[in-house]
Order: sequence, then C-alpha cells, then structure tokens
Amino acid sequence: MTLITKRNDASSPDAPNISTIQHNNSSNLFVFSPQSLDITPTLTSILDKQASDPVISRRIFAMYPSYPSSDVVSSPISYAQTTYREFQHIVQATALTWYHLLSSISPRSHASEQNPVIAILSDTGMDLCIAIMAVLQLNATAFLLSPTNSEPALEHLLQLCNVSAIVYGSNFSSKAVKVGEKVSIKTFPLDTAEAVSLTRRNNDSHDTFADSDSGYISERASSTFVTLSPTPPTIPIILHSSGSTSFPKPVYWSHRSFIANSQVHYTSGGWSAFTKPGNRLLCLGPVFHSMGISLGLGGTICSGSTIVFPLTKSWPPSPVDVVKSLVLADINSCVMVPSLLEQVVMVLRENSTTLQEITETQGSGLLPLLKLRILLVGGAHCPETLASYLVSNGVNLRSVYGSTEAGHMMVGNHQRCAGNKASWKLMRPIPHTSLVLKPTVDESGLGRQVFEVHMNWKDPRLAPYVLRGPGGDFKENEEKTWNTGDVVEQFPKDSGWYRLLFREDDILVHDSGEKTNPIPLEESARNTCPIISRMLVIGHQRPLNAAIISLHADKASKFTEEQRVAVCLEAVRKANENAPKHSRILDEMVLVLPIDGKKIPVTNKGNFIRPKATEIFAEEIDLLYARIKDPEHGTATYQTDKASIQTQIKKILDDLIDEDTQYTNDENLFNNTLDSVMAMALRNRLSNEFSVSLSQNFVYENYTVEMMVKSLTRLLDIDSAERGGRGLQLQSPSQEAGISIDRQKHPNKICKALFDQQVDLLKHCAQLVKASRNNKYSPQESRSRIHVRFSEKQVVAVVGATGSLGIWQVKSLLQNPEVGKVVCLSRGRDVGHVYDKLIEALSRVYLYDLVEKMREWKKGQLNPRRSIRTSTSVSVNPMDLDQRLLVFPFDLERPNFDHDGDLYFALASRLTMIIHSGWKMDFNQVVEGFQNCLTGTTQLLMLAGFIRPKAFYFVSSVGTVMEEGKKPVEEKLDTRWPDAAGKGEEMSMGASEHGYSQSKFIAERVVDAAANLLDIPCAIARIGQISGDLRSGYWKSSEMHPAIIAGSLRIGKYPKVPMVLDWIPVETVAVVTVELALKLKHKFHNHDTSQTRSTTVNHVANPATTDYSAMFKQIQDIVGRNLHEVSHDDWLRSIRNDQGNPCHALLGYIEENFLNSSMREKGRPVRAMDITRTLGDSETLKGCSPLDRTVWEIYIKRWKEENFIALGGQI
Repeated sequence: MTLITKRNDASSPDAPNISTIQHNNSSNLFVFSPQSLDITPTLTSILDKQASDPVISRRIFAMYPSYPSSDVVSSPISYAQTTYREFQHIVQATALTWYHLLSSISPRSHASEQNPVIAILSDTGMDLCIAIMAVLQLNATAFLLSPTNSEPALEHLLQLCNVSAIVYGSNFSSKAVKVGEKVSIKTFPLDTAEAVSLTRRNNDSHDTFADSDSGYISERASSTFVTLSPTPPTIPIILHSSGSTSFPKPVYWSHRSFIANSQVHYTSGGWSAFTKPGNRLLCLGPVFHSMGISLGLGGTICSGSTIVFPLTKSWPPSPVDVVKSLVLADINSCVMVPSLLEQVVMVLRENSTTLQEITETQGSGLLPLLKLRILLVGGAHCPETLASYLVSNGVNLRSVYGSTEAGHMMVGNHQRCAGNKASWKLMRPIPHTSLVLKPTVDESGLGRQVFEVHMNWKDPRLAPYVLRGPGGDFKENEEKTWNTGDVVEQFPKDSGWYRLLFREDDILVHDSGEKTNPIPLEESARNTCPIISRMLVIGHQRPLNAAIISLHADKASKFTEEQRVAVCLEAVRKANENAPKHSRILDEMVLVLPIDGKKIPVTNKGNFIRPKATEIFAEEIDLLYARIKDPEHGTATYQTDKASIQTQIKKILDDLIDEDTQYTNDENLFNNTLDSVMAMALRNRLSNEFSVSLSQNFVYENYTVEMMVKSLTRLLDIDSAERGGRGLQLQSPSQEAGISIDRQKHPNKICKALFDQQVDLLKHCAQLVKASRNNKYSPQESRSRIHVRFSEKQVVAVVGATGSLGIWQVKSLLQNPEVGKVVCLSRGRDVGHVYDKLIEALSRVYLYDLVEKMREWKKGQLNPRRSIRTSTSVSVNPMDLDQRLLVFPFDLERPNFDHDGDLYFALASRLTMIIHSGWKMDFNQVVEGFQNCLTGTTQLLMLAGFIRPKAFYFVSSVGTVMEEGKKPVEEKLDTRWPDAAGKGEEMSMGASEHGYSQSKFIAERVVDAAANLLDIPCAIARIGQISGDLRSGYWKSSEMHPAIIAGSLRIGKYPKVPMVLDWIPVETVAVVTVELALKLKHKFHNHDTSQTRSTTVNHVANPATTDYSAMFKQIQDIVGRNLHEVSHDDWLRSIRNDQGNPCHALLGYIEENFLNSSMREKGRPVRAMDITRTLGDSETLKGCSPLDRTVWEIYIKRWKEENFIALGGQI
C-alpha cells in the first residue's frame, strides 16, 4: 500500500511541489516472512527449529574452504560442508566449551542483571559464524568488530559498549591482547576446533540421532547446557559504522531488527530469486558487516537455504578466488561491491588458462555470472560501462541499497528484463517494507523528482537506538523518521522506481563499500601541522582516499616547496595512525596546492562545499587516481640479483605498513599486513621502482615477499646472462640531469635542457641504429633500398590508437588501399585489454561495423594458429598473422616498449611508417612532467631508424606557436633555439606557457634532429582546435570549449572573444594526417635529396572560418535560449557565482590560456596558423565544411543525451 501525504516542510520553500511518498507495508513484514517473532523470537530459536525439522536438518547449511590434509600453507582447492543439524551441535559444543572459559564474567558471578557483551575480533568465514551463534547461545551480546579498526578506535568501542570479554582470531592475537590490557578486558582465542573434537567424542559415547556418521553434542550434554545469563539479551548484536565523531559509532540491533533484516529478501509473493528452491548464496560481505550477518548468516538460517564462503585463505578474496567459488560451489545468487565485480569481470574476460582449468571449458566467458539467478551490486557506485557490459551480455544484474542502521531498503527487479539495459540501476522499496521519501530541492536544474530517503521510527528493521537513546522518548514535535542522508531520483517520473544519486552528508562511500568519515583526518592534519590551512579528504565512489591541502601563505612562505610537502606528508601520516586501514591516505594521493593557486571552497561557517571542490579540482583529482591505477614507471634500474630485489620490496612494504607490524618472507601478507588499498599502493610503487608494468592483481596473486621476488625476477629477466634479446637497451635520461634551473628566471633553459637530453641520446645511439641496416651506410644507398621497399604495401603503426584522434586514424588507414597492415600501439595490460579499449572507443563514436571486425581480429591474435596460413605447430610471430590489424600493449616511457626481442625486431623490420599521436593530456603539469613523453618519442624515432628506415609522422599542436608574435604562423620549423635577448632576459619560445605545449615544442625539434642524425623521413602536423566527430557527435565534455559552451548556457551569457574559429572535426583531422603521412613515401620514391634531411611541417585547421559570436548565435537558436555577449570580467564573475558550473574545473586555464591570450592579440583577428601548403597537399582539407548550424545540432544532441546540456539549456 502506498500513501501520499501533503508536503509540509516549510523550511525548504524552494522544494518542488511533490508530496512525501510513504511505502507503508512494514507492519505486515512478518506475515510474509519465513519466520515469525511470536513463534521464534531469536535467531538461536530459529536455528533450533530448523535443526529439528526432519527435512531442513539434513540440508547443507554451509560450504566453506577445505584444506588438503594438514597443509596450512596451500590455498583451499575444495569445499567442506555442514548440515543444519551438524551446525547446531557444533555451535552448542563451542558454547559449552566457552562457558567454562567465560563463566567468570557471568552476571550470576557478579550479581548483575545485564547480559555480558562479548566482542569478537576475527576474519570472516565459517568460524566467525560459529562464534556469533555460540555467543547468542550463551545469552550474551555479540559485538562484531572490524579488523580494520585502529587500536584507539577499538579501545573507544570496547569501553563505550561495556564489553566483558574479547574473543579473537589467530591473526589478531597481538592487537586484541594489547587493546585488552589497555582497557582491562579479558581476552580469549577463538578456537572452534576443540568444539568439533568434543562433538565427535560425545557422538561416539552417546548418539541420540539416527545419523551415526555425523558428529553432534550428546543428549546428556544438551540437557545440562548452561548460559551466562538466564534470559536472552535485549540487544543480541552490535555492529559499528562511521559516525560524526572521531571514532566509529556502535549500531545496536534488537532481535526484532536482526530477524527483520535477515528476512527482507526472503518474503513471499514470488518477487525474490532468493526464495527459489536450492538457493546458494556466495557470501562475499564480511559477516562482521550488516550485509554478511543479515542476508548471509541470518537470512540463510531463516530461509533454510545454503551459505557459501569463498575459496580463499585470506580476506579479501582475490577475483580468481571468487571465480573458483562461483564455479565449484554451483552458486546461484550473489551480492558484490562494484570494485570486486569489476575485477571478477576482468578475470572472466581475459579467460586465462587458469580459468579454463577451473571451469573445464574453453571460452567460458561470463558463464559463472550468467548462471546466477540474481547478481546484486551495492555498497558503492557501480560504473555505468561495467553494468552495461554485463546486462547487454545477459547477466541478471540489479542494484541494492541499504545501510548498517536499517539493513537493505531498496532493490531492483529480480526478474530478468530482456532488452532494457538501463533497468539494472532502478530500485524500489523492498516489498512488504516501509520507506518514507521526502521531496527535496533538485539543485541540478533538471527538474527531476528528487527525494531524501527516510525510515519511520516504528519500522522493525531500524536499529532501536538510531533516533533515541536506550529508554528515551521523543521530544515534542521531534522528527519521527530517520534520515539516511541519501538522495534518490524517481525515474521515470511517477513510476515508483528510483535510482540513487548521492549522499547528503560528508561520509565517503568507496568503491569497495567501505566508508570513511573524513572529518577526523582533516582536523588531525590541520591541528598537527601549523602551515596547513585546510585539508580536504576526497574518495566518494573512488577506491581509496586522497587529500588536497591548502596552506597558510604567511607561515608556508618561510619554507621551500620541498619542505612544505614534507611537513604536510608527515601530518597526513600522523592522522592515518588513528584511522581505519581503508581510510588511510597514501603519500602519492596527497596534493599540496601552491600558495597562490586555486582555493578550496568553504561556506560562511567554514565548512567545506565538497561537491563544488570536486568540480574545481576535477582534473587534479582525476590525475591522482589515474596515477595510482596506471602507475608511472621510473627509469630502468634493473637490480643485479634476487637479494637486491627482495631488499627493495621489503623497504617499500615497510614504508606502507605500521611500524610494529611483523611479517616473514613466506607469510601471506593479507593475513595481518595488507588490505585492498595497501595492495594497490604496493603494486603502484613496485611498478615505479622496477620500471615494469604490473597487473592490478599482481599483489593478490603474489601475496608473499618470496612470491613477489620470484615474479619480478622473471619479469625483469634477472636470471638471464645476456640482455641482447630485449632489443636496444637504452636507459632513459635522469629526470634531474641538467634541469636544476630556476623556473621563474629561466623557463626556456629548462626546455633546452630537456631537448639536449633527448638529442644526446640520439647522438649516442645514431651509429648503432645506422649499423643495424647491415651496410656500410651511405644516404644514397639507404634511399635506394627504401625505394624498393616502398613499392610494397604500407605497414603503419599508430601510437595512441585508442585516443579520440587515433581511432579515426586507424579507420582511415584501414580504408586506404595503399595500407596493407595497421599496428595499434596503446597502453594496456595485455593484447586483450588494448583490443577492449579500442572496441570501447569505437563504440563510443558509433563505428559498430569496425567494432565487429575488431572482435574478429582480437580472436585471431589471441588464437594465432587459426589466423596464420601454416600447417605447422610452431610458435607464431604476431606480425606474421594474416589479418589487417594487430595491437600491442605499449608504454611511451618503457625502453624498447616492454616487448620481447623477437617482436621488437619484427616491428623494426616490418613497419614502414609510424604515426605518433599519443601524448599525455594534462594542462596543469609543468614541462618536466612530460619527460616520459619526450623519452618515448626518442625511443620511437630510434625504432623508426632501426634495421629499416621508416617514415615518422609526428602529430603536434597549435599550442607550440600560439605565442608567436606574427600571425598567421608559417608552415615551417625554426630550428634555432631561443637565445637570451639581453641580460637576465629570454626570448619567447612561441609556445603557450604550459607544460603540454612546451613539451610538444621540444618534441618537434627532437623529431627534426632525428631526421638528420638517423637519416629518416620525418614530418610534423600542427593541429588546431579539434571538435567532435560528425557521425556520433561525441566531443569530450571535460574539454575546455564544451565546458565554456555548457557553462555559458547555464548563466545565459558568453564572453566576448575576438578570435577566428577554424575548428575542425576529428575525423577530418584523421583523414588529412593519414593523407599527408602517406605522401612521405613518394618523396623518397622520387629520390628528392633536398627533402631527405629537412622536416616537413603541415598546419591542419578548418579553411572555412567563423567567429565566436556567430557560433553562440547558432547555439542559442538550437537550444531556444537567449544568450548575451559580455566582457570577460562579467562572464567570469557569473561563472564563479554559479555553483556546479562545468567551467569551474578548468577556470584557471580558461582565464589564462584562452581569455587573457585572446586579449593580447592586437588588430583584426586572424587565424593562428597559415595553411596554404597543406591545402595544396590535401584534397580532404580543401573540401572541409564549416562548423555551421547542422554541425552544432549534432554536438548539442549528443550533449543532451549525455545530460551535459539538458533541454532548455540547463545542465
């Protein structure tokens, strides 16, 4: 039944005129649930009922890892199982054993009326389930503690909840004993082995049941069973969650809330997949968290179904462990957090040999997930791309939403909905339950139906003390609903289905489902370090936390930049000491802002405006997380032996973990040292230290120091006596060499030093590169050999093939009859991953015909014997495959591109041309931050010269000439380096004053130097502003011009910019650059000696120009909204005052490099680059159409579909 009441929230006058929605069915919950409180008021009584039922008692209650014989080191390979009857008697036997240990804390011993509270600190799994039920059997309260808590947090919780004793798992003995001593609480080991032994002894002596082969406690033992308290406790379970204080807060569950939450997914009516016969739930949520203990332990007992624990020796389980468990236990229902689901899908898509051995099938793909009746994802934001991939492939994925205080509150439709790919995220209140949805203001301006999620205080699922303390009453007019702090949108409108939007409070929910209260971390750092003005912790819907620190200008100015960073990092480390492991902030996730840089936004009261801050620092935040996900590698510093590698690993590990944490070389580091965040950091730092690309699962798969040493030894080829098989072993130049220059006084000298490094490397290797051509070398002889080879079809490598320009270049090359094979070089874990990136990028721009071909080529390259015309079974060089396209994982900063020797030599001898379009897109970094791109370009140039000279086509940027005084800039390269114009002064380089353009300025001259030193044909294309494609309209909304357009539409005004618009669609740029690159061949075919040692420069921009004002007039006609042209200051002021404006993230760059730059132009606006030569060389450019209304309609349509620009111009 749904009741709609009038809205009476006078405190929010701007809220839409929507009534509060009450889904009011919770009073009937126990009518529809398997167990009734009237008959079985406790979980213990429900277990007794199930164990005495002649049918249910013989069912499998649990499946859990079984270890081979007495081997405690090996990972589990099979399952053990326990029936309901067996489980009940193991619980009773354990309780009886513990009674003798805990009897001294019994209320009877102290004349106390309170039930004792027993805290349990243990890993999740079967033993924890036994421990919880044993404590409940003793009529005590079970307080479940997360092992990730810091010692101060544990002390706080133990004292706050008046704990009588601590039972600890073997992995946490030192922590439990230490904390217990501090707060004067007795500690006992969690040992159920004695209970099982007692069970078997009792079974041998006196068995009252028919199944003589099962082990139970005897009837005599049962009849004499004793408890620590005469009656069950009012509060049987205490959990804890993040609170508004410095420490986690306890959440008290009554029998009513515990059993209600355990059964919400098992109510009648046929709506739930969990109620189908033979349900087997893979429990991936720790039993000490609300989902694990309610849906897992409690739900299984109440429904008489089966709970399955993953086949893992340590927690969290690896993705491979999860896949094993799904297959071997024949799982049909499961709940995962998004981060784990993403890793599992990665394992399934890679379809490794290990997976095939598990499933005993070839190409099993997503079969373990397809077999699930229901796969729920919750606890954090699930990426749209991941969900869409699963749903489109037939996986019954649905969202679930809940909290520790109230259990699960909303869930998706359990029925499979073919053809509706968006339905996975839509949820409704769980049938037969209550929920109150209160309308709130939709600050996005999209006119959505937005609600706060509340729960009535009478709801049986709500933890009893959430709104009131024990025995407390409501005050007069006090709110009688609990606000979860979450906001949902009803979608479609008035449909009764909802999707989760965001949290209202400050609690950060990570991808793993773990939560962080950022306030204690922020306050600790600020209080510890006097130069810190504010520290903002971010991490919502992210895998881990990061911090942005702003400084007190007067205090910080007394220190150097290096000193400022050092003291800030020390303050963060100090704050980490009292934080849970999953909340700690790694050094590499800390950004210290410049004293005069962007500021963290706050309210008048000094509180952070978190949403606005994440917009302002969007690029910086994305860069932080990109680095931790795909770490940058250091220079190649191969260790000489295994001992050196082990020393480095342990040094990195010691820097990450607590000082008092001890570990051995053969110990599983996940037992008591690492969690998922530290595993990510360890992998990141190992990648950087050893200059090697490591998979995201590297630490999970190599979970001891010894295993890491062996794996890295193999990857680095330490055991090989010779390194010749790797091709040219070229060490990257040191980042510090020659660059210790004052940036403010001599910016050009820094660029010159970087240029000199690359040229020195070219000079050093030039003789070796030329010698590889196997002749005495003369330019004329070399050209003669090129002439013969250029009669063949071209084999072209595209660097950066998965980028927005690269994919269109690939398409253009495949359509060109001169090209026989295209080789795509892009960053990726492996071949399959690069193909997946290509497929994703092509799908984004609606190139579906090419997507299908890409899938065929992927199969061919991953199964090479099917794609090569040979009857032999010898290993296949990928370059010999009979297909038009190949891909290879490629990293610009890795010497020799991290490929093995055979492949390197194959590329060197087979390629005829390299088109280099790959570059790091970051407009905030200084030029030194692009050294890896420069080094990678030098490596590519040497590949172009090695064995067989190849044409090299470098895609540069208009930014390299934007500051030239004379416009339009001619199509040529001035090889003179800007010298000092006078004492203490320098001439302008002509490049825009940010690292991206300056690095490409350097690269242009490195390419020209290589043309002479290596005698290879080179050309450069300076590209103007690229717009979206005309097929799909895709144009990244994060780029500057789309942000300006969308931001201007929000405020109804645009800046007056005196500039010529010669923007050009991306697919046109691709065709032109391919056209020009292939022309390099003809210059050598004609033996044009004059061209041999000169580098051709082309400018690519739209010959059909318009102006800024005309563009906005076309846009306003399309969206139907008046826009006014205003001054820069007026526009900037309005943008800054518009919270949530998309321009905020790029505002500093827009102001300096766009608005201010345009104001420096004198006289009538002219185009930045002359395109006369290119118009003569390219018929495609000559026929390029202007960006007229038709083009803008395509872009606007796509932005509306992406909700970047909504109808009416709102965003």
